[in-house]
Parts: sequence; structure tokens; C-alpha cells
Amino acid sequence: MRIQNIDVSRYSTSLRTRLMSSFGADSSYTNDSLVNAISEVFSQESANYVNQLNSVLDSMSVLNAKGESLDSLAASMYGISRKPARKASSSLGEYNVYFSVASGKTDFGSINNGNSITIPAGTIISSSGSINSAGSINYVVSEDAILPANAKITYVSVIALSTGSGSNVNRGSLLYHNFNNYAESDSNTLIVNNTYPILSGANAETDDNFRFRITNYINSLKQINYNNILFDNFMIPGIIDTKIINSYFGIGTAAVVCFAQAKESNSQIVSRVQQILNSKFSNGFNFIAIEPRRLNLEIFITLRISRRDNTDQIKNSINKRVQDLTLNYFNERIGENQYIISDYHNRMIEEINNYLTKSLTPSTDYIPRIDANKKSNNVVVENYSLIRIPQDIFLGDDEMVDIAKLNIEFVTKD
Repeated sequence: MRIQNIDVSRYSTSLRTRLMSSFGADSSYTNDSLVNAISEVFSQESANYVNQLNSVLDSMSVLNAKGESLDSLAASMYGISRKPARKASSSLGEYNVYFSVASGKTDFGSINNGNSITIPAGTIISSSGSINSAGSINYVVSEDAILPANAKITYVSVIALSTGSGSNVNRGSLLYHNFNNYAESDSNTLIVNNTYPILSGANAETDDNFRFRITNYINSLKQINYNNILFDNFMIPGIIDTKIINSYFGIGTAAVVCFAQAKESNSQIVSRVQQILNSKFSNGFNFIAIEPRRLNLEIFITLRISRRDNTDQIKNSINKRVQDLTLNYFNERIGENQYIISDYHNRMIEEINNYLTKSLTPSTDYIPRIDANKKSNNVVVENYSLIRIPQDIFLGDDEMVDIAKLNIEFVTKD
């Protein structure tokens, strides 16, 4: 999160206008006036303060931190480090860089009076005949190598003198060396070459690349941990559903929303889930168990009933049936993101009519009308009558519906 930078010129003009109004000054004030001096100084100081504050905020966010600040955050939050610059190298086992003899020579002995040749560690192998020339890429032999008298080719291990990608070379680039301790050194009959490119040199990881790797690391943790979290949470009695919301508390975090049965206290369940998360995922990604935010729903149902059926027995039977149907309907949908109110309305009409037809009197005597108020934090957000085409309820991944009030009113039909 950053604070919007201050436009010094616009801020100074605005401040100057307000100061002149407060002092009762007019536009005849010159640029050397006290008002101008105050407005310019305060504007510039305010801009400097905002810039400094943004620098501090940036250093606290992986998305914006740079250099050592990014290194510190990555190490403390995820235990990973920036890749340092490294030298290009080729090992003996790669069978890449080799010494051999010039055309017409049979073996190393033929260029050294029948003897083997020892190439000492530190011998320079270069892309240029002039090792110290500009643009020359230089390697050194990293271990002593023996060139047997009866052999004509021997591989060696090498490492670049300079760090970074600038020391990488294509195949056939390392053609020169500074070794001359053999009999025919004046004739340059000992030659060197590389069969394959050497591309292992690298510059220090840039902030952008490091940030990208951190993001991939976080995503890999999410993928690895997701199924484990769901499995472990569903083993806890009382949990109906679990949702994971990435970056809920900022980058590197995820909320584990624990949905329990309606009206059931979630605090103990959330505590148990957090214990499991802490035991399994102590490093790297930070999972935090939370209760869902509860959205209170008030439902008002009006039923018209004939005078002959307007008895306490019938009304009590209908009341209980509607209560049960409503609670079951919403309990079945805990963890869902959308509640189709028209579906609820139609289901209530169907169920009530079926119940009345089978248990009480003909359904034509009862014409249900259902109204609903959607309430959040005790503030009415929206009213709608379910006789008209209603709007549906859409929930965030961290929300669930609670039936705060279910009121059934019976109206006598004339």
C-alpha cells in the first residue's frame, strides 16, 4: 500500500490560496511575500515526507521492496535467498574442455620427447590469443591434469576468472592457453578446445526475477498444502466446508475459512484447525484459520388462511413445517457463494402446498407470500418481495448466511 505522491506545484498553489484567505491578503502579494514562502516550504516538506514514508512502506512489501530490503523479507518470511552471481565452469565429467595434439602428431609423448605432460591448476585457457586484451574471456584449469604420453586427447575441468554471464562461451571458443612447459612449445603443437557451450555463468538475481521466484514458491506451497488442509479440516467434527482465500492478510498469507453448522459456535473449531495448520506448515506460507463473516437474513412469510382453518392447531403445524424447511434449505447450502431466493420461494410454496394437501386441507385455501430482508451488520441492505422477481444473495468466500429472524404471519382470508 502506498500513499499518493504530492504534486508540489498544485499543493503549493492551493495552500497559498487558503493562507491568503485566512490572512485577508489579496493577489497583490509578491512572490517574495511571507505567504508564498510558507506555502512553498510546507509543500516541499510534505512531499519529502510522503516520499520517505512510501520508501518505508515499499521496503515492507515483497511486491515493492528492493535490494537488501527484499532479501530480508524473503529470508524472514519464506526462508529463501537471492541467487548470487556465479562463475561459469565445466567439470571433468562433462567431457567438454580438452587438450590434444596438432595435426600430424600421434600423441602427447610425440610433442614432449616421449614423456607425459602435466597441466597445473591455474593454467589459463582463453578465447583470445592475447589473454589481457579487451573482450577476452579467460578460464583457468581448476585441477592438475596429466596428459599421458600415449594419449592424444585429455579432458580437464575449468572455471572462469570473472563472475557473471559475461564469461559464458559458445562451443569452439576456448582455443588459446598460456602453458609452455613441454618440448615443442615453440611450435604450439599442444592445442585446446571446448566441444560444447559453457553457459553456467550468471549475474546476481535481479529484484524482478527474485520476486517472480518468490511468487512461484508461494504458489507451489499453495498447491502442495491445499489438499492437506481440506483433508485435515474435514476430519474435525462440526466442520461442513473449508475455503482457502489467498493473500487474505497480505502476500504470503491465506485465510482458511471454517464453515460449521448454522448457529454453532465456531471459536473452538477454528482453534483446532489453527493447531493443525501450525503443526504442519510452520515455515513459508502463513495459513490462518478464521470464522466466516455471518450475514443475517430476516425472512417474513405471510400466509392467507381461510376462516374455517384459522385454528391454533393448523397454524402451529404450518409454522413448525416452515421453520424446519427453511433451516434445512440454508443448512444444505453452507459454503455456497450464491443463494437463489426465487428458488427458496418456489420451494417453500411447493413444500407448504404439498404439506397442506397431504396433512391438512386443500392447498387452494392457502396462498403463500414470502418477503425477505437482507441484513448485514444490523443495517438493512436491500428489501425485496419474493412475489416479484427477486434479487439473489451473493456471498464472498468468507461469508455465510444466518437466519436471524423467521417470522410467519397468518392472515384470515375473506
